[in-house]
Amino acid sequence: MKNILFVASEPQNLHSTECSSEHKHLLDALINANLKDDFSIKYLDHVTSDELIDKIRKIAPEYIHYCGHGNIDGEMQVSKPDGIAHSFRSDMLVKFLRGNHRLECIILCSCNSENLVEEIKSVSNYVIGFRGNVRNSDMHLFTTDFYSELFEVGSPLHAYLNTIDKIKSRKQQGNYLIFRTKLNYVMESVLNKELSIAQAKEFALREEIVLSDQLLSVANHNIEGMEEAYSQDFLEVMKTHPTPSEVIWFSSNKDALANKVAATLYRRKSREEIEDFAEEIKLLYFAFEIVLVYYEDEAGAVDNFKIAVEEYPAKDYIDALEELKHIKFGVNRSENFNILYSKSIEYSLSIVVNLTS
Repeated sequence: MKNILFVASEPQNLHSTECSSEHKHLLDALINANLKDDFSIKYLDHVTSDELIDKIRKIAPEYIHYCGHGNIDGEMQVSKPDGIAHSFRSDMLVKFLRGNHRLECIILCSCNSENLVEEIKSVSNYVIGFRGNVRNSDMHLFTTDFYSELFEVGSPLHAYLNTIDKIKSRKQQGNYLIFRTKLNYVMESVLNKELSIAQAKEFALREEIVLSDQLLSVANHNIEGMEEAYSQDFLEVMKTHPTPSEVIWFSSNKDALANKVAATLYRRKSREEIEDFAEEIKLLYFAFEIVLVYYEDEAGAVDNFKIAVEEYPAKDYIDALEELKHIKFGVNRSENFNILYSKSIEYSLSIVVNLTS
């Protein structure tokens, strides 16, 4: 059974963040869930820093859910013994979290938590937080959606992506959410020359993270012609993407994939027709890559697909996207990537259908 430590911090001199309501949303999500017997919720109310450290040590929870305030730097606001707020230094939090090797996911339901997310991503498989000032109601709604999904599918990334889908279906923006992984820590550290390739591999081995040589080469700027192959924006995204190895492989091979798919779908047509169709599929796969990289950017995805689906019958574009389901990758595909990849294909198909109907 996996333990969720729900940390409610509402110091006397700060306004209420309605943690009891948020806790109830979590409990309600668990009651009738598919995996209700796989999770246990521990509640820690009006927490002090000493109490939080003690519980982290004793329980060693797989999940930590923090409900409370964040200061301008995103640090947790916990109570002193007299009930007045003080900041729990992020470096001290990292120190005590590092000793919990069972830690899977930290959810920071507090304002301005983006800096804290970046600080602690090296010690948790996944970290979720909020940018800027966010309404309590939005955090409560996220809690309901995320845990409803988590208690059904068991995967934090899968639950997060399904939650993003729910946010989209309500025509809301999800750009206040932040999702990071330990792999992001490795990518950023190598890109910023804070870790050598050898150190990155050592960290990955210790933390059971899968790193491809191509990913490390990209991160270390070692690929010939990389300046042209990968823009700086793309590299920046790779610092934050949950599955950068597979995305880089797709990015490197999408043109070859387009040529192969065009030859398959247009096998009874002339070479010139196949080549012309391949150029169109390259635009389509570029639009798909944008979805794969920026999954939450719906407007940008639609704009790219508008350019890509202008000349050929709708069925041809749909068939070309369907072919992506059968592509064999040249790198080991993680479960997380398979989830994201499948969702990206279905999302892309829905856009193309809408644009061509």
